[in-house]
Amino acid sequence: MGARGREEHTRRTLQSYTKLSYTDYELLFVDVLYRNTNLKNLYEEFRGKLPIRYLSLEENGKEYIRDVTTWTPATTWNYGIRQSTGKFVITCSADLILSYPDMIERFLEQYKSDRISVLTYFLSQRMTEQLDQIDWYNNPDNIQSFGGFWNEDISGATNFSRLLAGLTTYITGQPRERWDYMGLFREELSHLVNDQDVMLREVCLGRGVGTLDGYMAYHQAHPLEIGMDVNCITPGWNYHNELQTRLLEPAPRDPA
Repeated sequence: MGARGREEHTRRTLQSYTKLSYTDYELLFVDVLYRNTNLKNLYEEFRGKLPIRYLSLEENGKEYIRDVTTWTPATTWNYGIRQSTGKFVITCSADLILSYPDMIERFLEQYKSDRISVLTYFLSQRMTEQLDQIDWYNNPDNIQSFGGFWNEDISGATNFSRLLAGLTTYITGQPRERWDYMGLFREELSHLVNDQDVMLREVCLGRGVGTLDGYMAYHQAHPLEIGMDVNCITPGWNYHNELQTRLLEPAPRDPA
């Protein structure tokens, strides 16, 4: 789990994880340190409630050093994957409240050969601010009762129109050996975010990504933060063979 500030968002997310019914797992909590901000207090708060391990990375918008600094979710998740010891690895975001307790069981039961992602519903700022006024913890479906939840345009679409996990996901998983085979996430900057580049590489190999059946997560709204001196408006890549998709050979970049 990558976490960058937003203490109340992260607390709600960790609360939702305390309801997971699968017991043989470890939650790697990767705390992104920036502007003298850290979430070590949340780790201390939940260490007796979750099988949680604390990791941290310094945010550095000027220089990326593997396993020392971070500047994108991809570099944060890569650090977590490399630190993990599990056979099945799920990357996730500290902004997403889980719906039902059996998420991990569903991943393990459904997985056949393609990576699986969770459908994300988006909350507006108003809905996020009202979360503590409803009992979402005991019944996450209550979140769907917010006025405008289904029909309000949030992050470019309505939740009613979100039927599959889509091209940009926040919770996605597959066996550790598959992450290693694919070379994890690209660590160079581009306009491709989260797992978009991974999906392009999987398509080149004739693979796909599925949506976790009957499951969803809720993305808590937060303002866009401008502060990192990082230009993400850079080209992606074209993949033409297996070595390129596995990041073992350079791939040509798209025109700028």
